[in-house]
Amino acid sequence: MKKEFRRLASDSNRGTGDAAADAFPTGSGKEIRILFVEDVISDFELTIRELKQAGVACAVHRVDTREGLLRELKDFEPDVILSDFSLPTFDGLSVLMIVRELRPDIPCIFVSGTISEDQLISLVRHGAADYVLKSNLERIPPAVLRAVQERNERAARRQAEQALKESEALLDSVFDNIPSMLFIKDAKDLRFVRFNRTGEELLGRSEKDLLGKNDYDFFPKEQADLFVAKDRETLASNQRVFIMEEKIEVKDGTERMLQTKKLAILDEQGNPRFLLGISEDVTERKQAEQQIRDSEAKYRGLIEQASDGIFVSDAEGNLVLANSRLCELLGYAKDEVTGLNARQTYLEEERETHAKLLEQVRAGQTLRYERTVQRKDGSHFPAEISLKMLDNGLIQGIFHDITTRRAQEHKIARLSRIQAVLSGINSAIVRIRDRQTLFDEVCRLSIEHGGFALAWIRMTTPDAQGGRPIAWRCSNDSYLDLIPLSIETDAGRAHAERVMSEKRAVVYNDLTQAGDFPFAGQALQAGALSLAKLPLVVSGEAVG
Repeated sequence: MKKEFRRLASDSNRGTGDAAADAFPTGSGKEIRILFVEDVISDFELTIRELKQAGVACAVHRVDTREGLLRELKDFEPDVILSDFSLPTFDGLSVLMIVRELRPDIPCIFVSGTISEDQLISLVRHGAADYVLKSNLERIPPAVLRAVQERNERAARRQAEQALKESEALLDSVFDNIPSMLFIKDAKDLRFVRFNRTGEELLGRSEKDLLGKNDYDFFPKEQADLFVAKDRETLASNQRVFIMEEKIEVKDGTERMLQTKKLAILDEQGNPRFLLGISEDVTERKQAEQQIRDSEAKYRGLIEQASDGIFVSDAEGNLVLANSRLCELLGYAKDEVTGLNARQTYLEEERETHAKLLEQVRAGQTLRYERTVQRKDGSHFPAEISLKMLDNGLIQGIFHDITTRRAQEHKIARLSRIQAVLSGINSAIVRIRDRQTLFDEVCRLSIEHGGFALAWIRMTTPDAQGGRPIAWRCSNDSYLDLIPLSIETDAGRAHAERVMSEKRAVVYNDLTQAGDFPFAGQALQAGALSLAKLPLVVSGEAVG
Protein backbone atom coordinates (compact mmCIF):
# COMPACT_ATOMS: atom_id res chain seq x y z
CA MET A 1 0.00 0.00 0.00
CA LYS A 2 2.91 2.30 0.56
CA LYS A 3 3.83 1.62 -3.05
CA GLU A 4 0.34 2.76 -4.01
CA PHE A 5 0.90 6.10 -2.23
CA ARG A 6 4.24 6.44 -3.99
CA ARG A 7 2.45 5.98 -7.31
CA LEU A 8 -0.08 8.65 -6.31
CA ALA A 9 2.74 10.95 -5.33
CA SER A 10 4.38 10.44 -8.70
CA ASP A 11 1.09 11.14 -10.53
CA SER A 12 0.50 14.33 -8.59
CA ASN A 13 3.87 15.76 -9.66
CA ARG A 14 2.51 16.43 -13.18
CA GLY A 15 1.92 20.04 -14.24
CA THR A 16 -0.70 21.86 -12.20
CA GLY A 17 -2.02 23.76 -15.24
CA ASP A 18 -3.39 20.66 -16.91
CA ALA A 19 -4.75 19.36 -13.65
CA ALA A 20 -6.53 22.61 -12.92
CA ALA A 21 -8.14 22.54 -16.34
CA ASP A 22 -9.39 19.04 -15.63
CA ALA A 23 -10.66 19.88 -12.15
CA PHE A 24 -12.73 22.87 -13.26
CA PRO A 25 -13.26 23.84 -16.92
CA THR A 26 -11.90 27.15 -18.18
CA GLY A 27 -14.32 29.99 -17.58
CA SER A 28 -16.28 28.17 -14.89
CA GLY A 29 -15.27 30.83 -12.35
CA LYS A 30 -15.40 28.20 -9.63
CA GLU A 31 -12.91 28.03 -6.76
CA ILE A 32 -11.82 24.79 -5.14
CA ARG A 33 -13.16 24.74 -1.58
CA ILE A 34 -10.48 23.32 0.71
CA LEU A 35 -11.02 22.46 4.35
CA PHE A 36 -7.67 22.23 6.22
CA VAL A 37 -7.62 20.40 9.58
CA GLU A 38 -4.43 21.88 11.07
CA ASP A 39 -3.56 23.22 14.51
CA VAL A 40 -0.26 24.89 13.48
CA ILE A 41 -1.05 28.23 11.82
CA SER A 42 2.40 28.58 10.22
CA ASP A 43 2.03 25.22 8.46
CA PHE A 44 -1.44 26.32 7.29
CA GLU A 45 -0.02 29.56 5.89
CA LEU A 46 2.84 27.78 4.10
CA THR A 47 0.36 25.46 2.43
CA ILE A 48 -1.81 28.40 1.32
CA ARG A 49 1.28 30.06 -0.16
CA GLU A 50 2.14 26.94 -2.17
CA LEU A 51 -1.41 26.80 -3.56
CA LYS A 52 -1.37 30.48 -4.56
CA GLN A 53 2.09 30.25 -6.14
CA ALA A 54 0.83 27.30 -8.21
CA GLY A 55 -2.10 29.42 -9.45
CA VAL A 56 -4.78 27.26 -7.82
CA ALA A 57 -8.00 29.28 -7.38
CA CYS A 58 -9.26 28.18 -4.01
CA ALA A 59 -11.08 29.16 -0.84
CA VAL A 60 -9.56 27.62 2.29
CA HIS A 61 -11.06 27.24 5.77
CA ARG A 62 -9.05 25.97 8.75
CA VAL A 63 -10.32 23.98 11.74
CA ASP A 64 -8.48 22.14 14.51
CA THR A 65 -11.28 20.43 16.44
CA ARG A 66 -13.82 17.68 15.84
CA GLU A 67 -16.65 20.17 16.30
CA GLY A 68 -15.17 22.51 13.72
CA LEU A 69 -14.78 19.68 11.24
CA LEU A 70 -18.43 18.64 11.63
CA ARG A 71 -19.61 22.26 11.27
CA GLU A 72 -17.57 22.99 8.12
CA LEU A 73 -18.55 19.72 6.45
CA LYS A 74 -22.14 20.91 6.68
CA ASP A 75 -21.78 24.65 6.08
CA PHE A 76 -18.69 24.99 3.85
CA GLU A 77 -19.22 21.83 1.76
CA PRO A 78 -15.55 21.42 0.81
CA ASP A 79 -14.33 19.85 -2.45
CA VAL A 80 -11.24 18.37 -0.76
CA ILE A 81 -9.90 18.02 2.79
CA LEU A 82 -6.28 18.51 3.86
CA SER A 83 -5.44 17.20 7.30
CA ASP A 84 -2.46 16.92 9.59
CA PHE A 85 -2.15 13.41 10.96
CA SER A 86 -1.29 14.45 14.53
CA LEU A 87 -3.65 16.86 16.27
CA PRO A 88 -3.99 17.85 19.93
CA THR A 89 -7.55 16.56 20.41
CA PHE A 90 -7.87 13.85 17.75
CA ASP A 91 -5.84 12.28 14.95
CA GLY A 92 -5.94 12.04 11.15
CA LEU A 93 -7.55 8.61 11.15
CA SER A 94 -10.47 10.03 13.16
CA VAL A 95 -10.76 12.83 10.59
CA LEU A 96 -10.87 10.24 7.81
CA MET A 97 -13.50 8.10 9.57
CA ILE A 98 -15.76 11.14 10.15
CA VAL A 99 -15.49 12.22 6.52
CA ARG A 100 -16.10 8.68 5.20
CA GLU A 101 -19.24 8.44 7.33
CA LEU A 102 -20.73 11.87 6.56
CA ARG A 103 -19.35 12.78 3.11
CA PRO A 104 -17.69 9.72 1.52
CA ASP A 105 -17.39 11.55 -1.81
CA ILE A 106 -14.89 14.14 -0.45
CA PRO A 107 -11.22 13.11 -0.94
CA CYS A 108 -8.88 13.41 2.05
CA ILE A 109 -5.18 14.28 1.64
CA PHE A 110 -2.94 14.03 4.70
CA VAL A 111 -0.15 16.56 5.28
CA SER A 112 2.22 15.49 8.00
CA GLY A 113 5.74 16.00 9.20
CA THR A 114 6.31 12.33 9.92
CA ILE A 115 4.13 9.28 9.36
CA SER A 116 4.85 5.61 9.88
CA GLU A 117 4.28 2.82 7.37
CA ASP A 118 1.61 1.29 9.62
CA GLN A 119 -0.20 4.63 9.75
CA LEU A 120 0.00 4.89 5.94
CA ILE A 121 -1.44 1.39 5.55
CA SER A 122 -4.31 2.26 7.91
CA LEU A 123 -5.07 5.45 5.97
CA VAL A 124 -5.07 3.60 2.64
CA ARG A 125 -7.41 0.92 3.98
CA HIS A 126 -9.85 3.56 5.13
CA GLY A 127 -9.88 5.45 1.82
CA ALA A 128 -7.32 8.27 1.99
CA ALA A 129 -6.71 9.90 -1.38
CA ASP A 130 -3.04 10.87 -0.89
CA TYR A 131 -0.41 12.05 1.60
CA VAL A 132 2.21 14.82 1.43
CA LEU A 133 5.12 15.39 3.76
CA LYS A 134 5.40 18.90 5.17
CA SER A 135 8.98 18.92 3.94
CA ASN A 136 7.69 18.59 0.38
CA LEU A 137 4.77 21.04 0.26
CA GLU A 138 5.28 21.76 -3.45
CA ARG A 139 3.36 18.50 -3.96
CA ILE A 140 0.23 20.00 -2.38
CA PRO A 141 -1.16 21.78 -5.51
CA PRO A 142 -0.96 18.80 -7.89
CA ALA A 143 -2.24 16.46 -5.19
CA VAL A 144 -5.25 18.72 -4.54
CA LEU A 145 -6.00 19.17 -8.24
CA ARG A 146 -5.72 15.46 -8.95
CA ALA A 147 -7.99 14.56 -6.02
CA VAL A 148 -10.64 17.06 -7.13
CA GLN A 149 -10.37 15.89 -10.74
CA GLU A 150 -10.86 12.25 -9.69
CA ARG A 151 -13.79 13.24 -7.50
CA ASN A 152 -15.41 15.05 -10.43
CA GLU A 153 -14.80 12.06 -12.68
CA ARG A 154 -16.40 9.73 -10.14
CA ALA A 155 -19.39 12.04 -9.86
CA ALA A 156 -19.72 12.20 -13.64
CA ARG A 157 -19.55 8.39 -13.84
CA ARG A 158 -22.22 8.05 -11.15
CA GLN A 159 -24.42 10.53 -12.98
CA ALA A 160 -23.94 8.69 -16.28
CA GLU A 161 -24.62 5.36 -14.61
CA GLN A 162 -27.78 6.74 -13.02
CA ALA A 163 -28.96 8.17 -16.35
CA LEU A 164 -28.27 4.84 -18.01
CA LYS A 165 -30.13 3.02 -15.26
CA GLU A 166 -33.14 5.30 -15.66
CA SER A 167 -33.07 4.91 -19.44
CA GLU A 168 -32.86 1.14 -19.13
CA ALA A 169 -35.72 1.18 -16.63
CA LEU A 170 -37.85 3.18 -19.06
CA LEU A 171 -37.03 0.86 -21.95
CA ASP A 172 -37.73 -2.16 -19.72
CA SER A 173 -41.12 -0.66 -18.86
CA VAL A 174 -41.93 -0.07 -22.53
CA PHE A 175 -40.71 -3.58 -23.38
CA ASP A 176 -42.90 -5.12 -20.68
CA ASN A 177 -45.98 -3.04 -21.44
CA ILE A 178 -46.08 -3.44 -25.22
CA PRO A 179 -49.33 -5.39 -25.86
CA SER A 180 -47.47 -7.86 -28.08
CA MET A 181 -45.37 -10.82 -27.05
CA LEU A 182 -41.69 -9.81 -27.28
CA PHE A 183 -38.90 -12.32 -26.81
CA ILE A 184 -35.16 -12.34 -27.36
CA LYS A 185 -33.10 -15.47 -28.00
CA ASP A 186 -29.36 -15.98 -27.99
CA ALA A 187 -28.33 -16.41 -31.64
CA LYS A 188 -25.95 -19.29 -30.85
CA ASP A 189 -28.23 -21.82 -29.17
CA LEU A 190 -31.63 -20.04 -29.46
CA ARG A 191 -32.24 -19.99 -25.73
CA PHE A 192 -34.50 -17.29 -24.32
CA VAL A 193 -32.72 -14.33 -22.68
CA ARG A 194 -35.66 -11.89 -22.39
CA PHE A 195 -39.43 -12.25 -22.34
CA ASN A 196 -41.98 -9.50 -21.72
CA ARG A 197 -45.07 -9.50 -19.54
CA THR A 198 -47.48 -9.91 -22.46
CA GLY A 199 -45.61 -13.05 -23.47
CA GLU A 200 -45.78 -14.38 -19.92
CA GLU A 201 -49.54 -13.86 -19.85
CA LEU A 202 -50.01 -15.38 -23.30
CA LEU A 203 -47.98 -18.54 -22.63
CA GLY A 204 -49.01 -18.84 -19.00
CA ARG A 205 -45.37 -19.06 -17.94
CA SER A 206 -43.13 -16.67 -16.03
CA GLU A 207 -40.00 -15.17 -17.53
CA LYS A 208 -38.02 -16.98 -14.84
CA ASP A 209 -39.31 -20.33 -16.14
CA LEU A 210 -38.43 -19.38 -19.74
CA LEU A 211 -34.95 -17.90 -19.43
CA GLY A 212 -32.11 -20.20 -20.43
CA LYS A 213 -34.45 -22.65 -22.15
CA ASN A 214 -35.46 -23.19 -25.76
CA ASP A 215 -38.59 -24.06 -27.72
CA TYR A 216 -38.12 -27.80 -27.21
CA ASP A 217 -38.60 -27.31 -23.46
CA PHE A 218 -42.16 -26.03 -23.94
CA PHE A 219 -43.59 -27.12 -27.29
CA PRO A 220 -44.05 -30.45 -29.08
CA LYS A 221 -41.00 -31.42 -31.16
CA GLU A 222 -42.77 -30.98 -34.49
CA GLN A 223 -43.86 -27.47 -33.54
CA ALA A 224 -40.49 -26.58 -32.02
CA ASP A 225 -38.77 -27.75 -35.23
CA LEU A 226 -40.81 -25.22 -37.21
CA PHE A 227 -40.00 -22.40 -34.81
CA VAL A 228 -36.27 -23.18 -34.86
CA ALA A 229 -36.24 -23.46 -38.66
CA LYS A 230 -37.70 -19.93 -38.95
CA ASP A 231 -35.18 -18.69 -36.38
CA ARG A 232 -32.27 -20.12 -38.36
CA GLU A 233 -33.69 -18.72 -41.60
CA THR A 234 -33.87 -15.26 -40.03
CA LEU A 235 -30.31 -15.39 -38.67
CA ALA A 236 -28.86 -16.81 -41.90
CA SER A 237 -30.55 -14.30 -44.21
CA ASN A 238 -30.23 -11.30 -41.88
CA GLN A 239 -33.65 -10.33 -43.19
CA ARG A 240 -36.89 -9.74 -41.33
CA VAL A 241 -39.10 -12.83 -41.54
CA PHE A 242 -42.86 -12.44 -41.29
CA ILE A 243 -44.93 -15.47 -40.31
CA MET A 244 -48.56 -14.82 -41.18
CA GLU A 245 -50.01 -17.60 -39.05
CA GLU A 246 -48.49 -19.97 -36.52
CA LYS A 247 -50.33 -21.99 -33.92
CA ILE A 248 -48.93 -22.47 -30.46
CA GLU A 249 -50.16 -24.55 -27.56
CA VAL A 250 -50.01 -22.60 -24.30
CA LYS A 251 -49.56 -24.01 -20.81
CA ASP A 252 -53.27 -24.64 -20.19
CA GLY A 253 -53.48 -26.73 -23.36
CA THR A 254 -55.42 -24.24 -25.48
CA GLU A 255 -54.27 -23.15 -28.93
CA ARG A 256 -53.58 -19.56 -29.92
CA MET A 257 -52.97 -18.12 -33.37
CA LEU A 258 -50.03 -15.72 -33.72
CA GLN A 259 -48.61 -13.43 -36.37
CA THR A 260 -44.88 -13.19 -35.78
CA LYS A 261 -42.01 -11.04 -37.02
CA LYS A 262 -38.45 -12.20 -36.44
CA LEU A 263 -35.24 -10.26 -37.03
CA ALA A 264 -31.57 -10.59 -36.16
CA ILE A 265 -29.85 -8.19 -33.75
CA LEU A 266 -26.24 -7.81 -34.87
CA ASP A 267 -23.04 -7.23 -32.91
CA GLU A 268 -20.42 -4.60 -33.77
CA GLN A 269 -18.91 -6.88 -36.41
CA GLY A 270 -22.26 -7.33 -38.13
CA ASN A 271 -22.77 -10.90 -36.94
CA PRO A 272 -26.08 -12.05 -35.42
CA ARG A 273 -25.93 -11.89 -31.63
CA PHE A 274 -29.58 -12.16 -30.71
CA LEU A 275 -32.89 -12.95 -32.38
CA LEU A 276 -35.85 -10.69 -31.63
CA GLY A 277 -39.37 -11.99 -31.99
CA ILE A 278 -42.55 -9.89 -31.98
CA SER A 279 -45.76 -11.90 -31.87
CA GLU A 280 -49.30 -10.57 -32.11
CA ASP A 281 -52.06 -12.76 -30.71
CA VAL A 282 -54.59 -12.69 -33.56
CA THR A 283 -56.78 -15.51 -32.28
CA GLU A 284 -59.81 -13.32 -31.69
CA ARG A 285 -59.31 -11.47 -34.96
CA LYS A 286 -59.09 -14.71 -36.92
CA GLN A 287 -62.20 -15.95 -35.17
CA ALA A 288 -63.96 -12.71 -36.10
CA GLU A 289 -62.87 -13.09 -39.72
CA GLN A 290 -64.08 -16.67 -39.74
CA GLN A 291 -67.36 -15.54 -38.25
CA ILE A 292 -67.73 -13.07 -41.09
CA ARG A 293 -67.04 -15.79 -43.63
CA ASP A 294 -69.46 -18.13 -41.89
CA SER A 295 -72.01 -15.35 -41.76
CA GLU A 296 -71.67 -14.69 -45.46
CA ALA A 297 -72.04 -18.40 -46.21
CA LYS A 298 -75.11 -18.50 -44.01
CA TYR A 299 -76.61 -15.49 -45.76
CA ARG A 300 -75.97 -17.09 -49.14
CA GLY A 301 -77.79 -20.18 -47.94
CA LEU A 302 -80.68 -18.09 -46.71
CA ILE A 303 -80.79 -16.26 -50.07
CA GLU A 304 -81.57 -19.59 -51.70
CA GLN A 305 -84.43 -19.87 -49.22
CA ALA A 306 -85.80 -16.49 -50.27
CA SER A 307 -84.68 -14.65 -47.14
CA ASP A 308 -83.01 -12.00 -49.32
CA GLY A 309 -84.46 -9.86 -52.02
CA ILE A 310 -85.01 -11.91 -55.18
CA PHE A 311 -86.33 -10.68 -58.49
CA VAL A 312 -86.76 -11.81 -62.08
CA SER A 313 -86.56 -9.27 -64.90
CA ASP A 314 -86.71 -9.26 -68.65
CA ALA A 315 -83.56 -8.76 -70.71
CA GLU A 316 -83.94 -4.94 -70.39
CA GLY A 317 -84.09 -5.02 -66.59
CA ASN A 318 -87.84 -4.55 -66.09
CA LEU A 319 -88.97 -6.51 -63.05
CA VAL A 320 -91.59 -9.13 -63.69
CA LEU A 321 -91.37 -10.86 -60.32
CA ALA A 322 -90.17 -9.82 -56.85
CA ASN A 323 -90.39 -11.40 -53.39
CA SER A 324 -91.53 -9.70 -50.21
CA ARG A 325 -88.02 -9.25 -48.91
CA LEU A 326 -87.07 -7.25 -52.01
CA CYS A 327 -90.11 -5.03 -51.53
CA GLU A 328 -89.10 -4.51 -47.92
CA LEU A 329 -85.52 -3.64 -48.88
CA LEU A 330 -86.51 -1.18 -51.58
CA GLY A 331 -89.50 0.29 -49.77
CA TYR A 332 -91.97 -0.46 -52.57
CA ALA A 333 -95.32 -2.15 -52.40
CA LYS A 334 -95.77 -5.36 -54.37
CA ASP A 335 -97.79 -3.72 -57.12
CA GLU A 336 -95.24 -0.89 -57.42
CA VAL A 337 -92.34 -3.28 -57.97
CA THR A 338 -93.82 -5.06 -60.96
CA GLY A 339 -92.69 -3.22 -64.09
CA LEU A 340 -90.05 -1.22 -62.17
CA ASN A 341 -86.78 -1.06 -64.06
CA ALA A 342 -83.79 -2.09 -61.94
CA ARG A 343 -82.05 1.04 -63.21
CA GLN A 344 -84.18 3.02 -60.73
CA THR A 345 -82.40 1.28 -57.82
CA TYR A 346 -79.05 2.82 -58.83
CA LEU A 347 -77.71 6.14 -57.57
CA GLU A 348 -78.11 8.84 -60.21
CA GLU A 349 -74.39 8.97 -60.98
CA GLU A 350 -74.16 5.17 -61.39
CA ARG A 351 -77.18 4.44 -63.63
CA GLU A 352 -75.13 4.17 -66.81
CA THR A 353 -73.46 1.15 -65.24
CA HIS A 354 -76.74 -0.77 -65.36
CA ALA A 355 -76.76 -1.11 -69.15
CA LYS A 356 -73.15 -2.39 -69.20
CA LEU A 357 -73.94 -5.03 -66.57
CA LEU A 358 -77.01 -6.21 -68.51
CA GLU A 359 -74.84 -6.62 -71.57
CA GLN A 360 -72.45 -8.90 -69.71
CA VAL A 361 -75.30 -11.01 -68.33
CA ARG A 362 -76.93 -11.34 -71.74
CA ALA A 363 -73.54 -12.49 -73.01
CA GLY A 364 -73.75 -15.41 -70.59
CA GLN A 365 -71.71 -14.10 -67.66
CA THR A 366 -72.83 -14.72 -64.11
CA LEU A 367 -72.11 -11.59 -62.06
CA ARG A 368 -71.72 -11.00 -58.37
CA TYR A 369 -70.75 -7.54 -57.23
CA GLU A 370 -71.46 -4.95 -54.61
CA ARG A 371 -73.08 -1.60 -55.08
CA THR A 372 -75.14 1.00 -53.29
CA VAL A 373 -78.87 0.38 -53.73
CA GLN A 374 -81.29 3.31 -53.68
CA ARG A 375 -84.67 2.89 -52.04
CA LYS A 376 -87.95 4.51 -53.07
CA ASP A 377 -87.57 7.25 -50.42
CA GLY A 378 -84.06 8.16 -51.65
CA SER A 379 -82.18 6.45 -48.83
CA HIS A 380 -79.68 3.76 -49.74
CA PHE A 381 -77.87 0.74 -48.43
CA PRO A 382 -74.94 -1.43 -49.55
CA ALA A 383 -75.84 -4.73 -51.15
CA GLU A 384 -74.21 -7.73 -52.74
CA ILE A 385 -75.86 -8.35 -56.11
CA SER A 386 -75.98 -11.62 -58.03
CA LEU A 387 -77.13 -11.67 -61.62
CA LYS A 388 -77.41 -14.57 -64.04
CA MET A 389 -79.30 -15.42 -67.21
CA LEU A 390 -81.97 -18.12 -66.88
CA ASP A 391 -82.66 -20.69 -69.54
CA ASN A 392 -85.90 -18.91 -70.47
CA GLY A 393 -84.10 -15.67 -71.37
CA LEU A 394 -85.05 -13.87 -68.18
CA ILE A 395 -82.54 -12.51 -65.67
CA GLN A 396 -82.49 -13.58 -62.02
CA GLY A 397 -81.20 -11.14 -59.46
CA ILE A 398 -80.56 -11.46 -55.73
CA PHE A 399 -80.11 -8.53 -53.38
CA HIS A 400 -78.17 -9.29 -50.21
CA ASP A 401 -78.03 -6.48 -47.66
CA ILE A 402 -74.40 -6.21 -46.46
CA THR A 403 -74.77 -3.25 -44.09
CA THR A 404 -73.64 -5.38 -41.14
CA ARG A 405 -70.69 -6.81 -43.01
CA ARG A 406 -69.49 -3.36 -44.06
CA ALA A 407 -69.58 -2.28 -40.41
CA GLN A 408 -67.51 -5.31 -39.46
CA GLU A 409 -65.05 -4.60 -42.26
CA HIS A 410 -64.67 -1.03 -41.02
CA LYS A 411 -64.05 -2.41 -37.55
CA ILE A 412 -61.38 -4.79 -38.84
CA ALA A 413 -59.82 -1.94 -40.81
CA ARG A 414 -59.66 0.10 -37.60
CA LEU A 415 -58.05 -2.83 -35.75
CA SER A 416 -55.57 -3.16 -38.59
CA ARG A 417 -54.61 0.51 -38.20
CA ILE A 418 -54.02 -0.06 -34.50
CA GLN A 419 -51.95 -3.13 -35.34
CA ALA A 420 -49.91 -1.03 -37.76
CA VAL A 421 -49.26 1.49 -34.98
CA LEU A 422 -48.23 -1.23 -32.53
CA SER A 423 -46.03 -2.86 -35.12
CA GLY A 424 -44.38 0.48 -35.84
CA ILE A 425 -43.82 1.10 -32.13
CA ASN A 426 -42.31 -2.38 -31.73
CA SER A 427 -39.90 -1.61 -34.56
CA ALA A 428 -39.09 1.82 -33.08
CA ILE A 429 -38.26 0.29 -29.69
CA VAL A 430 -35.75 -2.00 -31.34
CA ARG A 431 -33.99 0.66 -33.41
CA ILE A 432 -34.33 3.88 -31.36
CA ARG A 433 -32.33 4.28 -28.16
CA ASP A 434 -33.02 7.97 -27.45
CA ARG A 435 -36.14 8.50 -25.34
CA GLN A 436 -37.18 11.80 -26.95
CA THR A 437 -36.80 10.39 -30.45
CA LEU A 438 -38.75 7.29 -29.42
CA PHE A 439 -41.62 9.36 -28.01
CA ASP A 440 -41.72 11.58 -31.11
CA GLU A 441 -41.89 8.48 -33.29
CA VAL A 442 -44.72 7.00 -31.16
CA CYS A 443 -46.76 10.21 -31.62
CA ARG A 444 -46.05 10.29 -35.35
CA LEU A 445 -47.11 6.66 -35.81
CA SER A 446 -50.31 7.27 -33.84
CA ILE A 447 -51.33 10.08 -36.20
CA GLU A 448 -50.02 8.89 -39.56
CA HIS A 449 -50.63 5.15 -39.23
CA GLY A 450 -53.31 4.96 -36.57
CA GLY A 451 -55.49 7.74 -37.92
CA PHE A 452 -55.78 9.38 -34.49
CA ALA A 453 -56.35 13.11 -34.30
CA LEU A 454 -54.02 13.93 -31.40
CA ALA A 455 -51.28 12.07 -29.50
CA TRP A 456 -49.08 13.49 -26.77
CA ILE A 457 -46.75 12.22 -24.06
CA ARG A 458 -45.95 14.07 -20.83
CA MET A 459 -43.51 13.04 -18.10
CA THR A 460 -43.70 14.10 -14.46
CA THR A 461 -39.91 14.30 -14.16
CA PRO A 462 -37.92 17.57 -14.69
CA ASP A 463 -37.52 16.54 -18.35
CA ALA A 464 -41.12 17.67 -18.81
CA GLN A 465 -39.87 21.30 -18.64
CA GLY A 466 -42.51 23.08 -16.69
CA GLY A 467 -45.27 20.57 -17.24
CA ARG A 468 -45.36 20.80 -21.07
CA PRO A 469 -45.69 17.55 -23.04
CA ILE A 470 -42.31 16.26 -24.17
CA ALA A 471 -43.76 14.84 -27.40
CA TRP A 472 -46.91 15.53 -29.42
CA ARG A 473 -48.41 15.30 -32.89
CA CYS A 474 -51.86 16.24 -34.19
CA SER A 475 -53.75 16.04 -37.47
CA ASN A 476 -55.33 19.46 -37.05
CA ASP A 477 -54.28 22.51 -35.02
CA SER A 478 -57.79 22.73 -33.56
CA TYR A 479 -56.80 19.91 -31.20
CA LEU A 480 -53.78 21.72 -29.74
CA ASP A 481 -55.88 23.57 -27.16
CA LEU A 482 -56.72 20.25 -25.51
CA ILE A 483 -53.10 19.78 -24.35
CA PRO A 484 -52.85 22.82 -22.03
CA LEU A 485 -56.34 22.08 -20.71
CA SER A 486 -55.12 18.68 -19.62
CA ILE A 487 -51.80 19.73 -18.05
CA GLU A 488 -52.14 23.38 -16.97
CA THR A 489 -55.55 23.46 -15.29
CA ASP A 490 -56.47 22.13 -11.87
CA ALA A 491 -59.14 19.87 -13.33
CA GLY A 492 -56.77 18.53 -15.98
CA ARG A 493 -53.99 17.86 -13.48
CA ALA A 494 -56.43 16.16 -11.10
CA HIS A 495 -57.64 13.89 -13.88
CA ALA A 496 -54.05 13.03 -14.88
CA GLU A 497 -53.09 12.37 -11.26
CA ARG A 498 -56.04 9.97 -10.98
CA VAL A 499 -54.86 8.02 -14.01
CA MET A 500 -51.30 7.86 -12.63
CA SER A 501 -52.30 6.97 -9.07
CA GLU A 502 -54.53 4.14 -10.28
CA LYS A 503 -51.88 3.05 -12.83
CA ARG A 504 -54.48 2.02 -15.36
CA ALA A 505 -55.72 3.37 -18.65
CA VAL A 506 -58.85 5.52 -18.80
CA VAL A 507 -60.76 5.16 -22.07
CA TYR A 508 -63.77 7.16 -23.26
CA ASN A 509 -65.18 5.53 -26.37
CA ASP A 510 -67.97 8.11 -26.51
CA LEU A 511 -67.16 11.58 -25.20
CA THR A 512 -70.83 12.53 -25.26
CA GLN A 513 -71.25 10.08 -22.37
CA ALA A 514 -68.01 10.99 -20.53
CA GLY A 515 -69.52 12.73 -17.53
CA ASP A 516 -66.33 12.52 -15.41
CA PHE A 517 -63.99 13.90 -18.09
CA PRO A 518 -63.60 17.63 -17.34
CA PHE A 519 -63.07 18.80 -20.93
CA ALA A 520 -65.47 16.58 -22.85
CA GLY A 521 -67.28 19.63 -24.28
CA GLN A 522 -64.10 21.24 -25.58
CA ALA A 523 -62.90 17.95 -27.05
CA LEU A 524 -66.22 17.41 -28.85
CA GLN A 525 -66.13 20.97 -30.14
CA ALA A 526 -62.62 20.35 -31.54
CA GLY A 527 -63.97 17.31 -33.37
CA ALA A 528 -62.85 14.49 -31.05
CA LEU A 529 -65.32 11.67 -30.38
CA SER A 530 -63.26 9.45 -28.11
CA LEU A 531 -60.20 9.72 -25.88
CA ALA A 532 -57.78 7.55 -23.91
CA LYS A 533 -55.18 8.33 -21.25
CA LEU A 534 -52.53 5.72 -20.46
CA PRO A 535 -50.01 5.88 -17.60
CA LEU A 536 -46.30 5.28 -18.25
CA VAL A 537 -45.07 3.00 -15.48
CA VAL A 538 -41.38 2.46 -14.64
CA SER A 539 -40.41 0.03 -11.85
CA GLY A 540 -43.95 0.07 -10.53
CA GLU A 541 -44.14 3.88 -10.42
CA ALA A 542 -46.17 6.06 -12.77
CA VAL A 543 -43.78 8.58 -14.37
CA GLY A 544 -45.93 10.08 -17.10
